[in-house]
Amino acid sequence: MDDVARLSAALVAPLPGARRAALLLERAEVHAARGDDRAALRDLRDALRAAPRHAEVRRTLTQSLLGAARVFLQLRMREKAVRVLRAAAQCAPDDVLRRRIAHLQRDAAHGAPPAASGAARLPAEVLLGIARHLDTASLGALASVCRTWRRWVCAHAPLWHTVHVGRLGAASGPSKARAQRQAALLRVYMRRGKHHVRDMTLVPPLADADAAAVLRAAPPLTALTVHCAPAHAGAWVAHALRIPTLQHLAVHAPGGAQHAWLARPLCMDGAQCAPLRSLALHGTPPLQADAATLRVCSALEALAYSAPACAAPLRQVRERWAPAAQCIVHGAQGTLHTLALDGDAVWAIDAFLDAPRVPQAGIARFPALHTLHAPLKCMVLHGLPDVALSTLLPQLHTLTLQVSLPRTPGGTSAALLQFATAVGATVRRVRLRITRDSSAWLVAALLRAWPHVAALEVVWDETAAAEAPALSTAHDTLQRPLTGAVLVQLLTPGVLDERVLCPALTHLTIGADATLRGRELAELVVVRKMLAARCSVAAARAAVRQRRAAADPDLEAPAAAALVALDVEACRELQPEAVAYVRQHCDVVWCAAAAERARHAAARAPRTLGERMRFPS
Repeated sequence: MDDVARLSAALVAPLPGARRAALLLERAEVHAARGDDRAALRDLRDALRAAPRHAEVRRTLTQSLLGAARVFLQLRMREKAVRVLRAAAQCAPDDVLRRRIAHLQRDAAHGAPPAASGAARLPAEVLLGIARHLDTASLGALASVCRTWRRWVCAHAPLWHTVHVGRLGAASGPSKARAQRQAALLRVYMRRGKHHVRDMTLVPPLADADAAAVLRAAPPLTALTVHCAPAHAGAWVAHALRIPTLQHLAVHAPGGAQHAWLARPLCMDGAQCAPLRSLALHGTPPLQADAATLRVCSALEALAYSAPACAAPLRQVRERWAPAAQCIVHGAQGTLHTLALDGDAVWAIDAFLDAPRVPQAGIARFPALHTLHAPLKCMVLHGLPDVALSTLLPQLHTLTLQVSLPRTPGGTSAALLQFATAVGATVRRVRLRITRDSSAWLVAALLRAWPHVAALEVVWDETAAAEAPALSTAHDTLQRPLTGAVLVQLLTPGVLDERVLCPALTHLTIGADATLRGRELAELVVVRKMLAARCSVAAARAAVRQRRAAADPDLEAPAAAALVALDVEACRELQPEAVAYVRQHCDVVWCAAAAERARHAAARAPRTLGERMRFPS
């Protein structure tokens, strides 16, 4: 056992103050001799606090501090040596020790200057440019490195352009006391940043205070994020839009006794800002399609708009939000690049059945849209069946699509397949939302239309039907609703389709599903890995059945990428052995259910005699 471990073990037991101080001093000397100055200073501080104030202990303490100061001088840590000598001078009991301390202080003052660090040799403009990319928490960590950096960080106001007050979810102490601490912290940040503060984030309880008073003390902001109660969301939106320089606004208002979307719609009549660039509203009262709202949202680049799950069965909620969403999206079609509408009320099948048609002068085009997480009907595409959809979304990269056979009389899936084919050349990331009346053949047709998709996620909005019989043809399987097992069979070449669907697929996520088995998943991963090594489909499937690690290459075989990441965390029926086998052929596999089952099995397994005789550590 080394000296540090021996002294640490001795300090565990309750000891008198003098004995604890002596042990801490001894451990500080060991740390100083090893060059661990941070641990040495920590032990010295604890020894100073623990030592009694009589002469003998003070003499021992002073001598130990002198030894630590000599070590710091040898390590060219002059500032730390000066701090230790200053502490020694405060507790020196006689003149002899004071003279020795003064001698060492002269050596520290006239010694060779320490070598400048790399950060100190950089120009101030370079350090300022690097630190301007840091947020509030990172600036606090940077200021904690040393006193020089703290003075430098606090003195440069342009660094404090982003202010984040409080931590979401933290609940320590009464609400009133926490609000006072957050208000004091906000004043400190404002004093440091002065007029350079541009981005502000507020959380409760400060966000539940008077919005006008908080924003009145702030400089002109360009971005504001607020997490507040639903009752205060309307006030925050109204007061925030009176900031002339505001460009980005996000209001998060989860929960509440009364449903937020039954409240009065958000009013933007008093808006004094230019059209916003981004708007995110989560759980707030709904927007309305009036002239003021359409002006504020006319140049949006990103729109996020969501409602809680309890809003789905409310008919008047759908009647309120659907026309407003259509008008806002249609008005910002020239600049919109990210559209995210979430919530069961948004994705309900009949959400747009009663929505009035939006009048439009020409074809709706979205030239900059690259991320779409919203129903297609909110983009007024459903009213243009004869338009070439490839001209509407030329830059679409990420897509969330609800797969469902139309429930209206005479509805077909031709429009959905036409849309998938039109955007197939640009789409790289897809999220499919499956309903209870979707068919596997429709999903197969969609996957066939996306040859460049690299990431695929499948979730179930509605519970699928019962599992298909064990003996069924491929045609019968494709006529049934999509399940996790059928999806894996579709992506495995040679099972339900001889072609390779989504040959560029590298990331696969499967939502909550109870039909997926480990054998099917292992076959998918291994077959696609062999196809990436230019093996044929028949040779790869034969190698899997014979449990061979490789197959003969075939230069004429269809090319496919190997799976790199597999997320089946919500699948409950996977066995730990199958997951372990899949991990041998896939770099990243998330499966919490299998890990939980393996942990319970290990806990129930009988322990060996050696484990039973082993004492707990």
